[in-house]
Amino acid sequence: MPRQPRLDSPDVLHHVMVRGIERASLFRDDADRADFVARLAALAEAGALTVYAWVMRDVANFSKLCSRQLRSPATCYTCQRPLK
Repeated sequence: MPRQPRLDSPDVLHHVMVRGIERASLFRDDADRADFVARLAALAEAGALTVYAWVMRDVANFSKLCSRQLRSPATCYTCQRPLK
């Protein structure tokens, strides 16, 4: 059974967990990790969200983020990118 949609509006605190499909790695290499951090930093610097905590494990297939969205939900889609 699928989970209910996330409440996606400004000023809501989110605890986001990302897992690799079939235990696949989320990041290919250090450059990929750095790209993720740069995108997250760009959103925070632009005032789109406030990041309270985040973790990326080198040996695991998951990442976590605790943040508060400050602008409309569409701003968060700038963090997405097509697969290479």
